[in-house]
Amino acid sequence: MPDKTYDAIVVGGGHHGLITACYLQRAGMKTGIFELQSKLGGALTSEEGPMPGFRLNPGANWTRFYGHPAYKDFNLRDKGLEYLFPDESEAMVFDNDTCLVEYSALKVVDPLTGKTELSEDNLQKSLREIRRFSKRDADTAEELFRRYVKTWKSAMGTYRFSPPAPWGEKNELEKLCDDPKDGIDPVYQFMTSQQLAYDLFESEELRTLFMRACMTSFGGAPNEVIGLHGFIHSIGLVLSWEPAAIAKGGSQSVTDALEKAFTEMGGEFSVRSEVVKLLHNNGKATGIRLKDGTEIGAKNLVVSDLSALQTIQLIGEDNLDSKVVRRVKNIRCNDH
Repeated sequence: MPDKTYDAIVVGGGHHGLITACYLQRAGMKTGIFELQSKLGGALTSEEGPMPGFRLNPGANWTRFYGHPAYKDFNLRDKGLEYLFPDESEAMVFDNDTCLVEYSALKVVDPLTGKTELSEDNLQKSLREIRRFSKRDADTAEELFRRYVKTWKSAMGTYRFSPPAPWGEKNELEKLCDDPKDGIDPVYQFMTSQQLAYDLFESEELRTLFMRACMTSFGGAPNEVIGLHGFIHSIGLVLSWEPAAIAKGGSQSVTDALEKAFTEMGGEFSVRSEVVKLLHNNGKATGIRLKDGTEIGAKNLVVSDLSALQTIQLIGEDNLDSKVVRRVKNIRCNDH
């Protein structure tokens, strides 16, 4: 018999696991989170430093969580998650003593909901900044923004919050490749971030800014293919189309608000709890075993917020299709 039983168990208390746990708890399932570290949140945390009274975000910095469905579904603003929206967005200092400062084209007009409206003044200020380095790059930025507002932004929203399209069917981003006027050049889905930078821009400054954003905002090194999702996400930040957003109190505020929502609904979590095995019977997950030998039962399901490799190790390779195991083991972390 298990030492304790939940309807649902979430292994790993990063922000994805915490979000999932909130929805499971709201759906009526008594849910428990088990996290190895001393607190929840994963990379969505803040720490004291570099001086007393200051906080820094060692992981996620620009979160924009006000645009996530969970922000409204769990009233996270009422639970302490507030955002500040400066006009200035992307900026970079170059080694030739020049700099580029851009301004949010889609400016937040309602801080409660994150609703945005076009700021023509901010858009033109950014274009003037880019034009100092290249008129062609400024023209490209203006045309891409027109397409972004017309079709890319809505397609991206649908893509992010929808299940994957069935195999053989195009998802919302792939459909953009069929639209020569307002869509995306189909070859962009196969280009590395460096190829994209050189295809889009002629100035070294914009190329550098784009490749930096691909690494810091999406995780794509210059020699890696970032796909349509990575391209739209990165270009929207590089050219400051989406607003700059800072969680008041640091990124920890996002985790704290989600944690509060979860526990207020009756959810429970345990930190410093290392899961060493996913228990199962006849192909169905039945619970977990902790490092100290404690067994926790799950009536309905076990969710893994861990990596694919960690997950198959917990399940046990012998219990999975060998092709799946081989392909997961062949996944490599990116260059940086």
